[in-house]
Amino acid sequence: MSQVKKAEIKPTPWTYFFVRLLFKFVLKVFYGTIVVENEHFIPQNGDACIVCANHSNSLTDALVLVASISSKKRNFLRLTAKDTQFGKPTFQSWLIESAGTLPIKRRKDHAEGGADNSAVMGALVKALGEGDAICLFPEGMSRYHPSVAPMKTGVARIASDVLTQQKDNPDFCITLLTCSITYMHREHFRSDVLVSFNPPLKLTPKAHSSESVKLPAK
Repeated sequence: MSQVKKAEIKPTPWTYFFVRLLFKFVLKVFYGTIVVENEHFIPQNGDACIVCANHSNSLTDALVLVASISSKKRNFLRLTAKDTQFGKPTFQSWLIESAGTLPIKRRKDHAEGGADNSAVMGALVKALGEGDAICLFPEGMSRYHPSVAPMKTGVARIASDVLTQQKDNPDFCITLLTCSITYMHREHFRSDVLVSFNPPLKLTPKAHSSESVKLPAK
Protein backbone atom coordinates (compact mmCIF):
# COMPACT_ATOMS: atom_id res chain seq x y z
CA MET A 1 0.00 0.00 0.00
CA SER A 2 1.41 3.37 -0.98
CA GLN A 3 1.89 5.87 1.77
CA VAL A 4 -0.39 8.89 1.73
CA LYS A 5 1.60 12.10 1.35
CA LYS A 6 1.13 14.81 3.92
CA ALA A 7 0.35 18.35 2.86
CA GLU A 8 2.92 21.02 3.59
CA ILE A 9 2.66 22.10 7.22
CA LYS A 10 1.97 25.82 7.40
CA PRO A 11 3.25 28.05 10.22
CA THR A 12 0.83 28.60 13.07
CA PRO A 13 -0.37 32.19 13.68
CA TRP A 14 1.37 33.58 16.79
CA THR A 15 -1.97 34.68 18.22
CA TYR A 16 -3.08 31.03 18.26
CA PHE A 17 -0.13 30.08 20.48
CA PHE A 18 -1.13 32.82 22.92
CA VAL A 19 -4.82 31.86 22.84
CA ARG A 20 -4.02 28.18 23.41
CA LEU A 21 -1.91 29.01 26.47
CA LEU A 22 -4.68 31.25 27.77
CA PHE A 23 -7.28 28.51 27.23
CA LYS A 24 -5.14 26.00 29.12
CA PHE A 25 -4.64 28.40 32.02
CA VAL A 26 -8.34 29.26 32.33
CA LEU A 27 -9.42 25.62 32.18
CA LYS A 28 -6.76 24.53 34.68
CA VAL A 29 -8.00 27.14 37.15
CA PHE A 30 -11.71 26.39 36.78
CA TYR A 31 -11.79 22.61 36.33
CA GLY A 32 -10.23 20.05 38.64
CA THR A 33 -9.10 17.42 36.14
CA ILE A 34 -9.38 17.20 32.36
CA VAL A 35 -8.82 13.64 31.17
CA VAL A 36 -8.06 13.10 27.47
CA GLU A 37 -8.70 9.59 26.13
CA ASN A 38 -7.45 8.02 22.89
CA GLU A 39 -5.27 10.91 21.77
CA HIS A 40 -3.54 8.46 19.44
CA PHE A 41 -6.57 8.66 17.15
CA ILE A 42 -5.74 12.29 16.29
CA PRO A 43 -3.98 12.46 12.91
CA GLN A 44 -0.64 14.20 12.68
CA ASN A 45 0.04 17.69 11.32
CA GLY A 46 -0.43 17.81 7.56
CA ASP A 47 -3.27 15.25 7.45
CA ALA A 48 -6.66 16.78 6.61
CA CYS A 49 -9.04 16.30 9.52
CA ILE A 50 -12.54 17.33 10.61
CA VAL A 51 -13.02 17.13 14.38
CA CYS A 52 -16.73 16.64 15.15
CA ALA A 53 -17.74 17.16 18.77
CA ASN A 54 -20.91 17.38 20.82
CA HIS A 55 -21.82 20.91 21.90
CA SER A 56 -23.18 21.21 25.44
CA ASN A 57 -21.22 24.09 26.95
CA SER A 58 -21.05 26.96 24.46
CA LEU A 59 -17.60 28.57 24.03
CA THR A 60 -16.09 26.28 26.67
CA ASP A 61 -16.32 23.31 24.28
CA ALA A 62 -13.96 25.04 21.84
CA LEU A 63 -11.59 25.96 24.68
CA VAL A 64 -11.49 22.34 25.84
CA LEU A 65 -10.72 21.00 22.36
CA VAL A 66 -7.96 23.50 21.62
CA ALA A 67 -6.38 22.85 25.02
CA SER A 68 -6.73 19.06 24.80
CA ILE A 69 -5.09 18.50 21.42
CA SER A 70 -1.32 18.47 21.81
CA SER A 71 0.70 20.79 19.57
CA LYS A 72 2.81 17.72 18.74
CA LYS A 73 -0.28 16.29 17.06
CA ARG A 74 -1.85 19.44 15.60
CA ASN A 75 -0.23 22.86 15.72
CA PHE A 76 -3.48 24.54 14.69
CA LEU A 77 -7.18 23.66 14.98
CA ARG A 78 -9.41 25.90 12.87
CA LEU A 79 -12.57 26.76 14.81
CA THR A 80 -15.97 27.98 13.64
CA ALA A 81 -18.56 30.00 15.55
CA LYS A 82 -21.81 31.81 14.88
CA ASP A 83 -21.15 35.17 13.25
CA THR A 84 -23.11 37.09 15.90
CA GLN A 85 -20.13 36.57 18.24
CA PHE A 86 -17.78 38.55 15.98
CA GLY A 87 -17.04 42.26 15.78
CA LYS A 88 -18.10 43.15 19.30
CA PRO A 89 -16.05 45.28 21.74
CA THR A 90 -15.83 42.37 24.20
CA PHE A 91 -13.07 40.09 25.42
CA GLN A 92 -15.00 37.05 24.21
CA SER A 93 -15.24 38.45 20.70
CA TRP A 94 -11.52 39.29 20.68
CA LEU A 95 -10.70 35.79 21.92
CA ILE A 96 -12.77 34.12 19.20
CA GLU A 97 -11.24 36.21 16.43
CA SER A 98 -7.68 35.84 17.75
CA ALA A 99 -8.01 32.05 17.61
CA GLY A 100 -8.47 32.27 13.83
CA THR A 101 -12.13 31.30 14.06
CA LEU A 102 -14.34 31.51 10.98
CA PRO A 103 -17.87 32.98 11.24
CA ILE A 104 -20.87 30.81 10.36
CA LYS A 105 -24.21 32.45 9.61
CA ARG A 106 -27.21 30.65 11.06
CA ARG A 107 -30.60 30.98 9.39
CA LYS A 108 -32.33 31.77 12.66
CA ASP A 109 -30.00 34.74 13.22
CA HIS A 110 -30.59 36.32 9.81
CA ALA A 111 -33.51 37.29 7.61
CA GLU A 112 -34.43 35.01 4.71
CA GLY A 113 -31.60 34.84 2.22
CA GLY A 114 -29.14 36.47 4.59
CA ALA A 115 -27.33 33.33 5.72
CA ASP A 116 -24.93 32.86 2.80
CA ASN A 117 -21.97 30.77 4.01
CA SER A 118 -20.48 30.01 0.60
CA ALA A 119 -17.30 32.04 1.27
CA VAL A 120 -16.69 30.40 4.65
CA MET A 121 -17.40 26.92 3.30
CA GLY A 122 -14.97 27.61 0.48
CA ALA A 123 -12.32 28.63 3.02
CA LEU A 124 -12.88 25.44 5.04
CA VAL A 125 -12.64 23.25 1.93
CA LYS A 126 -9.43 25.04 0.91
CA ALA A 127 -7.97 24.59 4.41
CA LEU A 128 -8.71 20.85 4.37
CA GLY A 129 -7.20 20.53 0.91
CA GLU A 130 -4.00 21.99 2.37
CA GLY A 131 -3.95 19.44 5.21
CA ASP A 132 -5.44 21.54 8.01
CA ALA A 133 -7.65 20.38 10.88
CA ILE A 134 -11.00 22.09 11.40
CA CYS A 135 -13.49 21.77 14.23
CA LEU A 136 -17.24 21.59 13.65
CA PHE A 137 -20.16 21.06 16.01
CA PRO A 138 -22.64 19.07 13.86
CA GLU A 139 -25.58 19.89 16.14
CA GLY A 140 -25.30 23.49 15.00
CA MET A 141 -26.15 24.85 18.45
CA SER A 142 -25.13 24.51 22.06
CA ARG A 143 -27.50 22.85 24.49
CA TYR A 144 -27.06 21.03 27.81
CA HIS A 145 -29.00 17.82 27.28
CA PRO A 146 -28.35 14.09 27.82
CA SER A 147 -29.03 13.35 24.14
CA VAL A 148 -27.48 14.78 21.00
CA ALA A 149 -29.56 17.13 18.83
CA PRO A 150 -30.32 16.21 15.19
CA MET A 151 -27.22 16.60 13.03
CA LYS A 152 -26.87 19.37 10.45
CA THR A 153 -25.52 18.51 6.99
CA GLY A 154 -22.47 20.80 7.10
CA VAL A 155 -19.87 18.11 7.85
CA ALA A 156 -21.12 15.86 5.02
CA ARG A 157 -21.22 18.75 2.56
CA ILE A 158 -17.71 19.96 3.39
CA ALA A 159 -16.26 16.43 3.25
CA SER A 160 -17.97 15.79 -0.09
CA ASP A 161 -16.75 19.09 -1.54
CA VAL A 162 -13.13 18.58 -0.53
CA LEU A 163 -13.07 14.99 -1.83
CA THR A 164 -14.55 16.16 -5.14
CA GLN A 165 -11.95 18.93 -5.31
CA GLN A 166 -9.17 16.40 -4.67
CA LYS A 167 -10.50 13.77 -7.12
CA ASP A 168 -7.30 13.87 -9.17
CA ASN A 169 -5.07 13.44 -6.11
CA PRO A 170 -4.89 9.69 -5.36
CA ASP A 171 -2.82 10.32 -2.22
CA PHE A 172 -5.37 12.59 -0.54
CA CYS A 173 -7.17 11.37 2.56
CA ILE A 174 -9.48 13.15 4.99
CA THR A 175 -10.13 11.96 8.53
CA LEU A 176 -13.48 12.41 10.27
CA LEU A 177 -12.69 12.33 13.99
CA THR A 178 -15.57 12.32 16.44
CA CYS A 179 -15.03 13.54 19.98
CA SER A 180 -17.17 13.26 23.10
CA ILE A 181 -16.89 16.02 25.73
CA THR A 182 -18.41 15.07 29.08
CA TYR A 183 -18.67 17.52 31.97
CA MET A 184 -19.25 16.00 35.38
CA HIS A 185 -20.78 19.29 36.56
CA ARG A 186 -20.12 21.84 33.84
CA GLU A 187 -20.72 24.97 35.94
CA HIS A 188 -19.21 23.74 39.21
CA PHE A 189 -15.80 25.08 40.17
CA ARG A 190 -13.07 22.38 40.20
CA SER A 191 -15.32 19.71 38.64
CA ASP A 192 -13.92 17.22 36.11
CA VAL A 193 -14.07 16.90 32.32
CA LEU A 194 -13.60 13.86 30.08
CA VAL A 195 -12.52 14.36 26.46
CA SER A 196 -12.71 11.12 24.50
CA PHE A 197 -11.62 10.75 20.87
CA ASN A 198 -13.25 7.90 18.98
CA PRO A 199 -11.94 5.65 16.17
CA PRO A 200 -11.64 7.81 13.05
CA LEU A 201 -13.27 7.38 9.67
CA LYS A 202 -10.88 7.90 6.76
CA LEU A 203 -12.20 8.93 3.35
CA THR A 204 -10.37 9.11 0.01
CA PRO A 205 -11.38 10.48 -3.40
CA LYS A 206 -11.21 6.95 -4.84
CA ALA A 207 -13.89 5.71 -2.44
CA HIS A 208 -15.96 8.87 -2.82
CA SER A 209 -18.85 9.08 -5.24
CA SER A 210 -20.22 12.59 -5.57
CA GLU A 211 -23.48 11.14 -6.89
CA SER A 212 -23.99 8.73 -4.00
CA VAL A 213 -23.64 11.41 -1.31
CA LYS A 214 -25.29 14.29 -3.16
CA LEU A 215 -27.51 16.20 -0.73
CA PRO A 216 -30.65 18.07 -1.72
CA ALA A 217 -30.26 21.83 -2.03
CA LYS A 218 -32.11 23.87 0.59
